[in-house]
Amino acid sequence: MSFPFLIQGNNLVVVIDNKLIMSLVLQTIDSYNNISYNYSIVSRIDPKSAYSVFTSKLKGFEKIRYNEQSLRNLCKRYASGVTFNPEAQVQALVEECKQVKARYPLLAYLRSVPSEELANYINMIDTQKGI
Repeated sequence: MSFPFLIQGNNLVVVIDNKLIMSLVLQTIDSYNNISYNYSIVSRIDPKSAYSVFTSKLKGFEKIRYNEQSLRNLCKRYASGVTFNPEAQVQALVEECKQVKARYPLLAYLRSVPSEELANYINMIDTQKGI
């Protein structure tokens, strides 16, 4: 992932945007690639499903390949005027992810299941618990 940046005079200005923060969120919550947005799953489940609602927030974002501390250090060293503090956004989505994982407890174990089967599992849970 490249960082968007501007050069103003002799100063490098790094732009910390929502895409960068959401990519960090995705890395934090989705260690097994079963919580990120997947059209072939979402298209087979109710749009009001907790899984669909949550993963739709992650649509268009990819996991970042750097860790948060490294990004902080880069900002501190090369863009001292940039405040990099994604904790509130990350924490809110981590909490919502915990609720989704609690609702669908087998998600963590269904890593290599075809999308159609995962959608069937989500639909089954939603049918039993209601949406």
